[in-house]
Amino acid sequence: MRAALLFALLSAIAGPAAAQRVQPEVRFDLVGPRPYSPQAGVGGSVAAGVYTRLSAAVGWGPRRSTGVSVDGGELRGDLTARVTLDPYRQQRWALAFGGGVSLRRHANLAVLVDLEGPERFGWLPVIQAGMAGGARAGVILRRAVPGRR
Repeated sequence: MRAALLFALLSAIAGPAAAQRVQPEVRFDLVGPRPYSPQAGVGGSVAAGVYTRLSAAVGWGPRRSTGVSVDGGELRGDLTARVTLDPYRQQRWALAFGGGVSLRRHANLAVLVDLEGPERFGWLPVIQAGMAGGARAGVILRRAVPGRR
C-alpha cells in the first residue's frame, strides 16, 4: 500500500514537471551603463503557455571602475518573461519581446528583444538587445526543445 501511494505521489509530481521542460542556456552579455561589463552566464527558461516563456539567468564578469583597471567581479541575476511571435518554429528566425527584473548593483526593470535563429546541433542561437539600468547586448545558445522555441 505504501509503495502504491508513493508511486501515485511521484507520478502526480512528475507529470507537470515533465510538461514544464526546462530549456537551459549559456550566454555572453555586455552589460552597461558605462563602464560596460562583459559577463558569461547560464540560465534556463520554461514555457508558461503557448507564447510565453519565463526565464532566470545568472552572469558574472569583471567590474571595471575606469578604462582598463579591474577591481573585482560583478554578479548579475535576471528574472524575465518573454512573448515569442513564433512558438512552434515555423520560420527560421523569430522575434520575441520581454521584460522583467535585472539585479546587478541594485534592481532595475529590464526590457528585452530577442532574435532567435534556426536549430543547429540541438541548440538555438539568440541575439538579445535591451535596457536594464543601461544598454545591454547578448549572444545566447538555448538548448532546443522539439517542436517549440
